[in-house]
Amino acid sequence: FSHTLVRTTVARYQTNNNNNDTVVDPRSLKFKKNLYGKPEVDREVDTTTNYPKLKFNISHTDSLIACGVTVNVPVGIDVEDKTRKMRHDVLSLAKRFYSSREVEFLSSIADMEARRKEFIKLWTLKEAYVKALGKGFSASPFNTFSIIRPEAAESYNLCGQAEGWKFRLLELAASSHYALQSALKQKMLKKKL
Repeated sequence: FSHTLVRTTVARYQTNNNNNDTVVDPRSLKFKKNLYGKPEVDREVDTTTNYPKLKFNISHTDSLIACGVTVNVPVGIDVEDKTRKMRHDVLSLAKRFYSSREVEFLSSIADMEARRKEFIKLWTLKEAYVKALGKGFSASPFNTFSIIRPEAAESYNLCGQAEGWKFRLLELAASSHYALQSALKQKMLKKKL
């Protein structure tokens, strides 16, 4: 089902953004994988059309599928069950996978349930970011970068060498999932505007 969602969504974007009123058949789209295995539209197959360079990403859980699509900018999306129970101690997992700054942040949360929720939020943000990079977990280990939420802020920031990414964490009202579409570089957005 997720592959059908991607095909129809990308075809719809291409249909709505082309200049010659041609309807794009979802079955005509060709895909390839980058060096790290992330799927992308294979633009080399059809060089006769002038469709926008679409980037997409998908994520799913047992009961939810999400698809993010952008034009000319990287995108990563992740959905996680926010009610998921943890078999291991959250701080032990954080020490294994997260940066020292994030471990310090989680350690400062006294309430165990609030700590578990923040752990899942960070996991969702970090997974969406590495998916936007197109590298995946093995090429971009979670402990090599930090995502923090400044006090009293509603958004999260990436700290370190690749600042300028936008993160949006959504708590879906009708379900028990977090959804995040990550990572439009501000510099790229300014060029597009």
